This record gives sequence, structure tokens and C-alpha cells, in this order.
Amino acid sequence: MQDLNRKWTSVGTDNTFYGNDVPDGDMPFYMDFLKNRIFKHIGVEGVNSVFPVKVYLMENFRALPYGMEDNEDLDNPGTGTGSGANDYGDKVSKYFQPMKTNGFDYWTISFRKSEIEGRNPEGPKRIAATIFYKVLYEAIRNGKYSEPENFRDGIDFETKLVDSKHTRDENCPLNRGIPIYITEHFGTLNSQFEIEGTYYISEYRKGGTRDLFFQYIRTALYYTPEEFVKKYPVRYYPLLNEKYNLVLEYFLSNGVDLASMAAGR
Repeated sequence: MQDLNRKWTSVGTDNTFYGNDVPDGDMPFYMDFLKNRIFKHIGVEGVNSVFPVKVYLMENFRALPYGMEDNEDLDNPGTGTGSGANDYGDKVSKYFQPMKTNGFDYWTISFRKSEIEGRNPEGPKRIAATIFYKVLYEAIRNGKYSEPENFRDGIDFETKLVDSKHTRDENCPLNRGIPIYITEHFGTLNSQFEIEGTYYISEYRKGGTRDLFFQYIRTALYYTPEEFVKKYPVRYYPLLNEKYNLVLEYFLSNGVDLASMAAGR
């Protein structure tokens, strides 16, 4: 496991990483995921420009606090570092980490059994979206894609926002074209960037950042059009739907089908 803990700087007090070999019976799932959920959408150029030298496929990849002994006993909850079975019956460490993308020269991908068996599709969806987002982010940084010219039209970046729970107020973030925030690893933060004075809004006012555009890209990678309109009905959130569809259409016109990526097709 030495490679997992190689860093550009010393380990210091950071986490220590461990993982197990993927069982032979699970390898076809990993290979199919990389081939049909990732590589077929981004091609050789995308792989070469974003992927590191090595990608480790591991079972129960975990990030233990520095100095903690790795004494897993997943069959006996409450002992060692193990946490027993979750709601899906998965036996993984409470320090389980599905993906690591900041290794010295590697990434690590790890799935739970419920995800491999199709009982819980959220894990594969999040990992696929994380990878696609990295590809698009680098492409935008390199000038291949840019924010659509009319993306900001109709969005007020100056008027004070109200707390996100006041969804009937015209200055609720959702009514101002600001969707619920999704992190770069595709977790959701329902309030961090939805009130006045946050980095999300204050930085965007300067005109030099693409925070909201990147947020819509992440939203489009995670929610299919059907899922998006269910979460944000057009009758209540017309501006959100307008910008979401604008981002879809912009990338589709440039040969990138975000809806298919979100659907895993």
C-alpha cells in the first residue's frame, strides 16, 4: 500500500490510505464501468489529458486518521475500525472512500457491493460524474469550451438573496437561477452557497469567474432532463430550467451529450 500514501509533501498528520484487492468476481463490473460509463464518452484525448499514470481499483478503500492502526473486523461491528453493515448490507469501513483523485500519480476507485450488484446506483453515478466533470473543467481551462454568451442574461447577481427556505420569495436562490449546490465530488450542500454574502455570489459578481456555469455543468452531469424537471418543475422554476437547457444545448452543439452521460447511456 506504499503507493497509496506517496505524496508531493510529507504525510504529516494526513490520513493513511488502505485498500484490498478487488475480488475476481467483481472485476468485470469495474472493467465495464470504465469502458462503457467513462471511456466511450471521453475518448483517448480525454483519458490522456485527465487520467493519471495509474488508476487503482480497490475493495473497501479507506482513509484512516494518521496513526490509527488498520485493524478492520467488518464481521464484528463496533470492533477495530470497522462499522459493520450499512442500510444496503454493505460491509465497509466507516472510513470508506469511494474515490481519491489527488494521489501523487494515481487515482483510486472503490465500489460497495450494493453498487456493483445494482441495488444502489448512486455510487457509480457520482464517480462517473466526477470524472466527466474533471474532463470538462480542464477543457474549459484550456479554452476548448467557454461560458455561452447569453448564459448570464436574466440572472440578478446584485440584489440581496434571502434564505433558501423561503422558496416563494423572488430572491430565493432557486428563483434567481441558482440551483442547489453540488460539490466537485457530487455531494449536495443545500445551504452553503444559498444565502447573501457567500463566496458563490460575491466572487461571481466580479465577472472573472465561472462559478455558476460550472455549477450548472455539475447539475447537468448529475440530473438527467427528466430528473431535473422533477426536482425543479418548470412552472415554479422557469429560470433554472432555461439555464439548465442552455448548458445542455451548448455542449450538445459541441459534440458533448451531458444528458447521456448523466443517464449512463
